[in-house]
Amino acid sequence: RIIYGADKEVLIQDKDGFIWLASHNGVDRFDGYDFISYQNDPNNPSSLPYNRTSSFCIDTKQNLWIGTAGMGLAKYIPERDAFESFTFIKENGEFLKHENDITSFVDLKNGNFLIATRGGQVNLFNTNTYQFSDLPIHTPGDSLSGSYTVVRNLFMSNINEVWIDTSVGLLFYDI
Repeated sequence: RIIYGADKEVLIQDKDGFIWLASHNGVDRFDGYDFISYQNDPNNPSSLPYNRTSSFCIDTKQNLWIGTAGMGLAKYIPERDAFESFTFIKENGEFLKHENDITSFVDLKNGNFLIATRGGQVNLFNTNTYQFSDLPIHTPGDSLSGSYTVVRNLFMSNINEVWIDTSVGLLFYDI
């Protein structure tokens, strides 16, 4: 079977066996026979918050989370076949699209995600309180300080180090 569209970015399998595909035009769910497409509907707050999707994660409670390229996170609610949206807002109430442009995220297995953004941030997201916070990954004098950095990918090792792949180098964060 051919899946049309060359923009499929990432895929993951959930606890129910569905295969989810992220793309620049929403997400597709495959049950082994048929596809269901999910896209943003501006008139429906329970729809996918943004069509350009970039990453997936399944948390320790087996919830499916979707990273978007501009509107933060979406949690899939299977009982309603709907999504709940979460965006990173600065303390002053400012919404920064590049900070909600998620490139990658990992489950820390403690109710938190580390989230990498195209804006150069690594944010901590508490999946119990739904709160975001900045995670300082820069230290004085390092090669990342003062530069515009894209955080491209996160990888958690089996010894609880998170490797942070940036546009200017590789860092690790010891959990």
